Amino acid sequence: MVAAAARAPLFVASDMHGHRAEFRRVLRDAGLVGADGRWSGRDARLWLLGDYVDRGRTGSA
Repeated sequence: MVAAAARAPLFVASDMHGHRAEFRRVLRDAGLVGADGRWSGRDARLWLLGDYVDRGRTGSA
C-alpha cells in the first residue's frame, strides 16, 4: 500500500457544460496544462465527472 503523502496530486472537475475556454483556464491556473494546452501536470491525476459537452457556448446540445 502506498502512503497518501507519496501519491501524486489529485484534481477533480465536474459539470463543465460546454465551457471549454473556462475549463482550460482553470487547468492552466492549477498548473495542469501550459499556455499551449498541453499537459504539464507531470504525475498529477485529473478526474472528470459529470456533464462535459451539453449546454454552454461551446456545447453540443
